[in-house]
Amino acid sequence: MGNGPARANQLTGNATYLTTAQAGFDRVWNGSYDPVGGGMYWDFNHSGKNSCINFPTVIAAMRLYTITGNSAYLTKAQNIYTGPKPI
Repeated sequence: MGNGPARANQLTGNATYLTTAQAGFDRVWNGSYDPVGGGMYWDFNHSGKNSCINFPTVIAAMRLYTITGNSAYLTKAQNIYTGPKPI
């Protein structure tokens, strides 16, 4: 998903790791985030949700935010963590 390569980028400064981390995060985000019900689906078939995917995704988003300063990652982490907003 991106945690390993993002951490490798932090340790080595190798930009290839950052590119890999961002691509992995984007794939998971685009295939698993539920904008209506909140959180992340466990798989790309949307068969269920679980903290085992939600919280590592929050960590990856925060790590990418720390590395890049891109506030979109912070917003995504907050969206996963807090869930949908009441209407």
